[in-house]
Amino acid sequence: MASLSSGVANAGPQDTHEPAPQTSPGPAIPSEFCTKPTAKAGASDKSAQKSARAFLLSAKKAYDENNYLESAKALQKAYETSPQVETLFNLAQTCREGSATRAALKLYEEVLASDPDDNIAAECKRHIPTLKVEAAAQLDKQAKEQLAQKDTAKAQALAEEAFKLDGKPLYVFHMAEAQRIGGQHREAILSYERYLNLATGEERQPEVLGHLSHLRAMDEERRAEEHTRAGEHTQAMAAWQAAYRSEPRPIYTFRIAESARQAGSTGEAIASYQRFLRDTHPPDYSTERKSAEDNLPQLQKELQDQKKPIYKRWWFWTIIGGAAAGIGAGIAAGVIAGQNQRLLPGVDDSNYRVLMPQLSIHY
Repeated sequence: MASLSSGVANAGPQDTHEPAPQTSPGPAIPSEFCTKPTAKAGASDKSAQKSARAFLLSAKKAYDENNYLESAKALQKAYETSPQVETLFNLAQTCREGSATRAALKLYEEVLASDPDDNIAAECKRHIPTLKVEAAAQLDKQAKEQLAQKDTAKAQALAEEAFKLDGKPLYVFHMAEAQRIGGQHREAILSYERYLNLATGEERQPEVLGHLSHLRAMDEERRAEEHTRAGEHTQAMAAWQAAYRSEPRPIYTFRIAESARQAGSTGEAIASYQRFLRDTHPPDYSTERKSAEDNLPQLQKELQDQKKPIYKRWWFWTIIGGAAAGIGAGIAAGVIAGQNQRLLPGVDDSNYRVLMPQLSIHY
């Protein structure tokens, strides 16, 4: 810590000597005593500087007695009375010693931004990286505590802040965990993927890959249900198939079959129903199994009918029979109409020879 015995009237470079580290620093200084104070009006006059010197002496005495809280309070009053960068630096030093890690980090950054002398700047640059690592670890610990209490939003925010301070992949993993547990599935997918990109070869990879498979399947499941509600059964079938590829659950096979049946993809529906029945056993999925067993015979008959040559299908003969009947009726009507008309005036009807056309169909 810089020497607090120097007066602020001749505020020059401060001695950066620090006492030996204490083994039991006690509880952390509350953060409100480790913030940059606002200077009071008239802080530049001699009386203000004299008052500030008294606060500095009190701060040093408390600091030497390891009473970091009282030292921080006195330093704040000194800065309010006469704002000097050296005083703010001493406040940062005191707060760091007093385990107010995050607040001390901010104070060091504010001191460094004020363009201090080289000695103070060097001290700030020496402490800032270490404090970032320590602060990130503290934030991550708080994130895990919040997650245990099911406050996933707070846990995610703390983990994100930890990652900004110290870009460890672990903090991205904890962000993803908070998002997954909080039901933010798409966000969790992105965070887990980000973790895998940052943490190649880490032991959590199998766990992360398992979470990713499940989350991707759930995302496709949601998409499939949206398509089903919209009557878009072909798209729903594709989404169920994607869900199955991510996580091969039997229920997805059944959903594929249902969508395929509604989309008119008979072969796919049959294959999926059969696969579902093969992969499940009573009493599991009893309702779905009954539906598959009920639908299969009709679908198989439809598929068999589709494979018949056109001349063997019942509806072909219905059309042919109707067409033949129509042709015959037309010819007969024409003959009758012709019989009712004389082709040559004055010639008796008995002298005509009427020829009846013959309709022949060969099968």
